[in-house]
Order: sequence, then structure tokens, then C-alpha cells
Amino acid sequence: SAKDTIEEGMCTVVELERVVARDTAPRAEAAQEEASAFGNAVDAFPSPFTETTVAVSATDSLFERNAEVGLLLRGGSLTVSGCHVRDTSPNPYSGLFGEGIVAQGSTALSLAATLAVERTLVERSHESGIVLFGEAEATLDDSTVRDTLPRGFEATHGWGIGSQVIDGVAPVLTMRGSVVEGCKEAAISWQGGNLTMVDSVVRTTAPGDALGLGDGIALVNAGVPSVAVVTASRIESNARAGISVFGATLTLSDSTLSCNAFGLNAETFVDPPDLTDGGGNSCGCEELGECAAVSVGLAPPPPL
Repeated sequence: SAKDTIEEGMCTVVELERVVARDTAPRAEAAQEEASAFGNAVDAFPSPFTETTVAVSATDSLFERNAEVGLLLRGGSLTVSGCHVRDTSPNPYSGLFGEGIVAQGSTALSLAATLAVERTLVERSHESGIVLFGEAEATLDDSTVRDTLPRGFEATHGWGIGSQVIDGVAPVLTMRGSVVEGCKEAAISWQGGNLTMVDSVVRTTAPGDALGLGDGIALVNAGVPSVAVVTASRIESNARAGISVFGATLTLSDSTLSCNAFGLNAETFVDPPDLTDGGGNSCGCEELGECAAVSVGLAPPPPL
């Protein structure tokens, strides 16, 4: 159902419940131009001309085999509860995109994005399962992101969750009771902004087909600081580092980094890394012990 309400301005409210949206086709004319092919199941954005904002909710719904992005938010709010987002395909002409859920805000247009995801499975996306751009604030609760595939042509990326700075502003994510697994390059590639992770699991990240890597969490200084607080979480069985810190800030507490090639790696990248041991951490594989950061010259994942 869709309805307009007026509350401190105009807001378009869209409520999707028990909806199936699949096989949305991209625009054929995009093959001849440098443009997005679209094919999104949901594309929600406010109007910068009428000052109309948008609030979309999707509950107990299935979004599958759509093109470019399963659910796209470009300002306003999106709540995704009890949904399954799977098999989002990239742009068939450029090989780009293919994300399951994207939230993007822009300070230039004064459009902030607020995303809430709970009890949802995002799987077999391309490029990244969930991405936050610019002025976007998100929560991820009791959800799973898994088995992300690389870009269509370049064979890069394949992240579970990613962030990127826009207009000098970086996103914010709070993640609770969630799992990111079976991805490539980095399960979480955090390239600017604040990340809070509690009671979550990040595991089984594989090297990418083109660039290798294979970190559970990669924190990258992207000109705007990346700041992460990880508490009561497990980072395990990742091909390279459990957590890699590239000129970023990490506070780690009551967490286990097990059976990664490197438990904790820290590199200078723009700035020196800043690590705080909050206590209660353990690293190792067959035998767990204290966590000690190493610096072995690893390279960060590239931006989107």
C-alpha cells in the first residue's frame, strides 16, 4: 500500500508486506550509453524539488533475481524486516553493481538516508551485499549477509558489507547479533565512518578472484577516519587477517579472532593505526592466547 502523509512537510509512505519482486529487467537502451541499467526491485528517493521525503518498509517479503540493486534508498528511510534478498545481478553491460541493499545520502542535496535491517537474509549479491554511501545511518540486527560474488567483468570485490565517503561525509553502522560469511576480499570493507559491532560473527572470507586479500574486517582510512568498536564478537576462518587496520581506529573487547592467517594486522595508511585493547580478547587457532597486532605490509581492499 502507498499513501501520502503530511507531518512537518510532505512524506510519501510505502508499506510492502508479503511481497514477491523478482526478475526485474534492466533498460535495454543502457547498452548504448554510459548509464545505469536499473532493474531495481525497490528504488526509493525523495524529491529535491518538492521537498518530499520518503519512508519505505518491507516486511516478510522476497526480492530475487533483480538487476543492479535489490533495494535502493537514496535519502529518506527504509526498514527491511523478515525479508530475503538474493541473487541480485550486476549491470549486464558494464558488469558493475549487483548489491542486495544500498543506502545513500548526499550532503550536497541535503538528503540523509536511514536504513534499518532486521531478521533478514541477503545472499548471492554481486560486488557487495549491503553498501552505505555518504550521509547514511544504518542498523543491522539478527541478520545474515553471505556468499557475495565479485563484479561481473573485473572479478574484484565480493564484500559482505561496505562503506564509502561522499561529499566528505561517511556512514554509520550499528550491527548486532548478525553474521557475515562466505564473501570475497573482505567480509566487511569499512572505508570511512563509524562501525559498531556487538555479538556478531564474521567468518570464511576467501581471497578475491582478481586481487586476493581475504580479511574478515578491513578498516581503511579513506580521508575521513574509519572508527570501529567491536565487542563480544567472533572473527574466524578468514583467509588473510581477522581484522586489518589501515590507518584507522579500532577498539576491540571480549572478542575472539580464531584460525585466521593473521589475527590482527595494523598498517600505516595515510595515518598510523590506532588500536585499543578493551580486554577479554583471544587470538589463535588450536590454542587461543593474547592478541598481538602484526604489520606485514598488507594492502587494503580498493574502494567501490
